[in-house]
Amino acid sequence: MFRALLQAWRNVTEPRHLKIAYAFFYSVAIGLGLIALCAPPQSIVGELGPILTNLWGVFALIGGATGLGTVFTGWWFIERLGIVMLWAALGIYLLVVVVLLIFSAGLFYVRWWLIRDYSFEPRR
Repeated sequence: MFRALLQAWRNVTEPRHLKIAYAFFYSVAIGLGLIALCAPPQSIVGELGPILTNLWGVFALIGGATGLGTVFTGWWFIERLGIVMLWAALGIYLLVVVVLLIFSAGLFYVRWWLIRDYSFEPRR
Protein backbone atom coordinates (compact mmCIF):
# COMPACT_ATOMS: atom_id res chain seq x y z
CA MET A 1 0.00 0.00 0.00
CA PHE A 2 2.71 2.46 1.01
CA ARG A 3 4.80 1.55 -2.03
CA ALA A 4 1.86 2.15 -4.34
CA LEU A 5 1.30 5.60 -2.81
CA LEU A 6 5.00 6.40 -3.05
CA GLN A 7 5.08 5.31 -6.69
CA ALA A 8 1.99 7.38 -7.47
CA TRP A 9 3.63 10.39 -5.78
CA ARG A 10 6.79 9.90 -7.85
CA ASN A 11 4.74 9.73 -11.06
CA VAL A 12 3.40 13.24 -10.44
CA THR A 13 5.66 15.72 -12.20
CA GLU A 14 7.03 18.77 -10.42
CA PRO A 15 5.77 20.90 -8.79
CA ARG A 16 3.95 18.05 -7.07
CA HIS A 17 2.50 20.03 -4.18
CA LEU A 18 0.81 22.51 -6.55
CA LYS A 19 -0.66 19.80 -8.73
CA ILE A 20 -2.06 18.03 -5.69
CA ALA A 21 -3.55 21.33 -4.48
CA TYR A 22 -5.10 22.01 -7.89
CA ALA A 23 -6.49 18.48 -8.00
CA PHE A 24 -8.11 19.11 -4.61
CA PHE A 25 -9.72 22.35 -5.80
CA TYR A 26 -10.89 20.76 -9.05
CA SER A 27 -12.50 18.05 -6.88
CA VAL A 28 -14.22 20.75 -4.82
CA ALA A 29 -15.51 22.32 -8.05
CA ILE A 30 -16.92 18.94 -9.10
CA GLY A 31 -18.67 18.63 -5.74
CA LEU A 32 -20.09 22.15 -5.99
CA GLY A 33 -21.30 21.42 -9.50
CA LEU A 34 -23.07 18.28 -8.28
CA ILE A 35 -24.65 20.22 -5.42
CA ALA A 36 -25.80 22.94 -7.82
CA LEU A 37 -27.43 20.31 -10.01
CA CYS A 38 -28.92 18.09 -7.29
CA ALA A 39 -29.81 20.54 -4.49
CA PRO A 40 -29.18 24.13 -5.58
CA PRO A 41 -29.44 26.94 -3.03
CA GLN A 42 -32.90 28.48 -3.23
CA SER A 43 -31.51 32.02 -3.11
CA ILE A 44 -29.64 31.30 -6.34
CA VAL A 45 -32.51 29.46 -8.04
CA GLY A 46 -34.85 32.33 -7.19
CA GLU A 47 -32.60 34.84 -8.92
CA LEU A 48 -31.31 32.76 -11.83
CA GLY A 49 -34.15 30.41 -12.54
CA PRO A 50 -33.69 26.70 -13.15
CA ILE A 51 -32.03 26.95 -16.58
CA LEU A 52 -29.14 29.22 -15.52
CA THR A 53 -28.80 27.33 -12.25
CA ASN A 54 -28.37 24.08 -14.15
CA LEU A 55 -25.95 25.77 -16.54
CA TRP A 56 -23.95 27.03 -13.54
CA GLY A 57 -23.80 23.51 -12.15
CA VAL A 58 -22.86 21.96 -15.49
CA PHE A 59 -20.07 24.50 -16.02
CA ALA A 60 -18.66 23.79 -12.56
CA LEU A 61 -18.99 20.02 -12.96
CA ILE A 62 -17.46 19.80 -16.45
CA GLY A 63 -14.80 22.42 -15.70
CA GLY A 64 -13.76 20.64 -12.52
CA ALA A 65 -13.74 17.22 -14.20
CA THR A 66 -11.73 18.55 -17.13
CA GLY A 67 -9.22 20.18 -14.81
CA LEU A 68 -8.95 17.12 -12.59
CA GLY A 69 -8.53 14.86 -15.58
CA THR A 70 -5.70 16.91 -17.06
CA VAL A 71 -3.82 18.44 -14.11
CA PHE A 72 -1.47 15.46 -13.85
CA THR A 73 -1.11 14.79 -17.58
CA GLY A 74 0.42 18.10 -18.61
CA TRP A 75 -2.24 18.68 -21.27
CA TRP A 76 -2.55 22.35 -20.45
CA PHE A 77 -4.50 23.20 -23.59
CA ILE A 78 -7.39 21.04 -22.32
CA GLU A 79 -6.95 22.17 -18.71
CA ARG A 80 -7.36 25.78 -19.89
CA LEU A 81 -10.79 24.87 -21.29
CA GLY A 82 -11.78 23.53 -17.88
CA ILE A 83 -10.54 26.70 -16.21
CA VAL A 84 -12.61 28.84 -18.60
CA MET A 85 -15.68 26.76 -17.76
CA LEU A 86 -14.99 27.27 -14.05
CA TRP A 87 -14.65 31.01 -14.67
CA ALA A 88 -18.06 30.94 -16.38
CA ALA A 89 -19.58 29.13 -13.40
CA LEU A 90 -18.01 31.59 -10.96
CA GLY A 91 -19.15 34.50 -13.14
CA ILE A 92 -22.75 33.32 -13.00
CA TYR A 93 -22.51 32.95 -9.23
CA LEU A 94 -20.85 36.36 -8.87
CA LEU A 95 -23.60 37.96 -10.93
CA VAL A 96 -26.24 36.61 -8.56
CA VAL A 97 -24.34 37.73 -5.47
CA VAL A 98 -23.83 41.22 -6.87
CA VAL A 99 -27.49 41.54 -7.88
CA LEU A 100 -28.66 40.41 -4.43
CA LEU A 101 -26.21 42.81 -2.79
CA ILE A 102 -27.38 45.74 -4.92
CA PHE A 103 -31.03 45.03 -4.15
CA SER A 104 -30.31 44.74 -0.42
CA ALA A 105 -28.16 47.85 -0.36
CA GLY A 106 -30.74 49.71 -2.41
CA LEU A 107 -33.48 48.79 0.02
CA PHE A 108 -31.52 50.10 2.98
CA TYR A 109 -30.49 53.21 1.06
CA VAL A 110 -34.14 54.05 0.38
CA ARG A 111 -34.95 53.58 4.07
CA TRP A 112 -32.01 55.78 5.09
CA TRP A 113 -33.13 58.45 2.61
CA LEU A 114 -36.64 58.47 4.06
CA ILE A 115 -35.52 58.87 7.70
CA ARG A 116 -32.30 60.89 7.27
CA ASP A 117 -33.75 64.23 8.49
CA TYR A 118 -35.41 62.95 11.63
CA SER A 119 -34.22 61.64 14.97
CA PHE A 120 -37.65 60.26 15.83
CA GLU A 121 -40.74 59.40 13.82
CA PRO A 122 -42.42 62.80 13.21
CA ARG A 123 -45.98 61.55 13.59
CA ARG A 124 -45.58 60.77 17.29
